[in-house]
Amino acid sequence: MSANPTAVLARARELARGRLPLAVAGALAALPNELRAAAAESTSRPEQTILADAVAAVEAHRGAIGTTFEASVLEIFDRKFRPPARAAAAGATDLDSLTLVDDDAIELEIALGRLVRKTIDEIDAEQLAGVGARLGELAVGKPLEGTANPLGPETALEALRRACDAVPNPGPVRMALVNSLQPHVALALRKLYAELNDMLIAEGVLPRIRHQVQRPAQGPRGARPLSGVSSSGAISAGAPAPGTGVPRLPGMPAGMTLSQAMSLKDLMPGATGSPIDVRAIVGALMEAPAASRRYGARMLANPEGSLYARAMMLPAPEALLAQLSQLQSAAVADAAGGPGDLAAVVAHLARGREHPLEQLTGELVAVVFDFMLHDRELPDAVKAELARLQIVAFKAALLDRTFFAKRAHPLRELLTAIAEAGTDPQIDAGPDSRFVAGLRAIVDEVLAGFAEDLAVFVVARERLASLAASLREESEREVAPLAAELADQERGEALWARAGAEIATRIATGAPVFVQRFLTDTWTHVLADAERHGRTGDDGWDARLALVDDLVWSVGPKQAGDVPRFTAMLPRLVPALNRGMRAVDMPAEGQRAFLDELMRLHAALLQAARSKRPLPPPPAAPPPPPPSDLIAAPGLSADARPVLERGAVVEFTDANPPVRAKLTWISPQQTIYLFTARGAAARHVSPADLSAALREGRARLVAEGGAVIDRALAAVVGDPGA
Repeated sequence: MSANPTAVLARARELARGRLPLAVAGALAALPNELRAAAAESTSRPEQTILADAVAAVEAHRGAIGTTFEASVLEIFDRKFRPPARAAAAGATDLDSLTLVDDDAIELEIALGRLVRKTIDEIDAEQLAGVGARLGELAVGKPLEGTANPLGPETALEALRRACDAVPNPGPVRMALVNSLQPHVALALRKLYAELNDMLIAEGVLPRIRHQVQRPAQGPRGARPLSGVSSSGAISAGAPAPGTGVPRLPGMPAGMTLSQAMSLKDLMPGATGSPIDVRAIVGALMEAPAASRRYGARMLANPEGSLYARAMMLPAPEALLAQLSQLQSAAVADAAGGPGDLAAVVAHLARGREHPLEQLTGELVAVVFDFMLHDRELPDAVKAELARLQIVAFKAALLDRTFFAKRAHPLRELLTAIAEAGTDPQIDAGPDSRFVAGLRAIVDEVLAGFAEDLAVFVVARERLASLAASLREESEREVAPLAAELADQERGEALWARAGAEIATRIATGAPVFVQRFLTDTWTHVLADAERHGRTGDDGWDARLALVDDLVWSVGPKQAGDVPRFTAMLPRLVPALNRGMRAVDMPAEGQRAFLDELMRLHAALLQAARSKRPLPPPPAAPPPPPPSDLIAAPGLSADARPVLERGAVVEFTDANPPVRAKLTWISPQQTIYLFTARGAAARHVSPADLSAALREGRARLVAEGGAVIDRALAAVVGDPGA
C-alpha cells in the first residue's frame, strides 16, 4: 500500500460526510408524506397520534435533525479512531456518577439494537466486512468489526438516534422517527460501502481480503494466563449471585445457577472469586436435557453475549483437528466421495466427555446440515454435494468459531451460495447437469485443499459464482428473442394507446360512422407505425396526426366559401390516406370500400356547397367509446406497477405439477413480467394478473434458496428471548 493512511482515512471520512447526511436530508423531505400514509393505514388511535406528532416534529425540526446527524457521524467516526481513555482503577467505580435512566431511553436503546441488526441483515455482508478490514488496515493494522467499525451500521444508527434526540418529543415519537428513517439509512450504507471499497481498493488498501484463521494463542507450558482468564478459558467472577446453585459444576461459584452463568453480562472490576469455566458450563449443558443445548447455541451465535468472546478464544484440540483432517483426506481418496460420518465423530466426543464445547459445535453443525439435507426445495444432487462438506464444516467451525454468529464467515457464505444456485429455477440442477458436475469439482477442491486457511472457501465461492453466472447467462440468451418480441409488443401497444387517445380527442360527434371506424380501427395503427419506424416528413407522426384533422373537417358540412380549401385539400388527402393504409397492410378491398364511400360523401358535400343547398344530415352516429375501450391491450395495464424485483421466484400452482419460475426480465414500461424455469415453457404475465394470482392462491412467492442456511441456524438458536 503506497497511499498515505491519514489522507485516505480523511477521504473516507469526507465520503461518508457527503453521502449519509445527504440521504437523511432526502429522507426527511419525504418523511411527512410517508408518516401521513402510515397514519391513514393504521387502525390504532394511539399509533395515529404518535405518527401525527412525528410529522409535526419533522416539519418543525428537520434542519436540526439533519445537522445533528452529520455532526454525530463525524464525531463517532473520529472517536472510534482515538485510543480509549485509560480505565479507572479497578474497583474504583464512583457511585455518585451512577444515574437512573428513564424508561423511554431504555426502550429507545432496545429499539436501536433491533434496528442495527435489521440494518446488518439488509446490507451486503461482504461489503461491510471489506470496509471494516480496509479501514482497520489503515488505522490499526487489523480488521475493525462490529461496534469498532467507524462506519458500521452501529455508527449510522447511533448518529440517527442522537439526531432524533434533537426533537423535544416523547420517546415513542422519536422511536417512530428512527424507525421511519432506518430504511433510508440502510440504503445509503449499501451505496456508501460499495463506493468506499472501490476507493480504498484503488488506493491499494487490501485489494483482495484473505480470511485467515486466528488460532487462539496457547502459549508455552506454565505461561501465566491473561488476567481474569484461566488456562481453560475461564473468567473470574465477583460474589456469587443468590439462588439455587449447581454444586457439581466445577469452575462455577457456589450459589450461581446455570442460567445466571450463561447470561452473565458484566463482572465487577477488581473482584476476586472462583473462575467461571466456559468449558465446564458447556459440559453441564451437554449433561442436561437436549433442549438445554439451545443456550449453548445462543452463546456461539450472539456476539453481544457475555461468554461469546471467551468461547471464541478457546483453541480447538489438536488431536481432534488431526482426526478431522484424516477423515477429510479419506473423503478425497474415496472415489465415491462419501460425506464422512460426522455423527460418529460427535458420538465419540460425547462418550469421551473431554471436549464438551467441541461436542456442542459438532452437534450444532450436524443439525444445520440435517436441516439443509431435509429441505424439500434443494435438489437431491445438490444435497449430495453439500453432505460431503460436513466434516470440513465441523473443522472450519472449530478453527473459526464465528460460523454461527457471522453471515460473512467464508464457509457459511459458500453454503449459502450453493443453496441459492441449487434452487435457482434458471439453473438445471439435475444429477447429470453441468452445474452439479461443476459443483462436484469445486467440492473436490475444497476437500483436497482445506487445511487451516478459510480463503479456500472464498475461492470456491468465486468459482461457483462464475459457474452459476455462465449458466444464468445461457438461460437468458435462450429467452432473449421472446423478451425482444414482448418488448416490441409492449411498445406497439403503448403507441397504439397514445394514438387512440389523440384520435379520440379529434373525432367530431357528428362524423359519419364509417369515418369514426376507420380512424379508430385503422388510423391508430397508422399513427403507431409512424412512431415505431421513425418515419418522417409526410409520413411522420405529426403529418399523419394532422391528416386526422383534415379528414374530420373534410366530411363535415361545407359552405360556398369552403369550396376552394376543400378542392385544394382533396388531391393531397387521398394519396396520404392511401400511403397510411398500405403501411399497415390494410386489405385492398377494405381500402377500396373506404375510399369509395369517402369519395361519394365528398362529392355530395361539394355539390351541396356549390348549389347552396343544405346537405341532408348524416345518420346519427353513436357516441365514440371512451379511449380505454378504443385501446385493446389484453393482459397489460398502463396503471400497473411491478411489485417484484428481477430475480424473485414464484411458484405457479395452476400448473400440474406446480412450476417454480424466476423473474428474469421486466419490460421497459414495466407492464410485462417474464418468468423462466429449466424444463418448462417461459411464462409472461402482467403485474395486475400476477397480483390476482397471488391473492387467489394460484401463485406464491418463494424465499431465496440461500435463506435455508439462516433458517437452519434460526432453528438451532431459537428465540433469544425465550
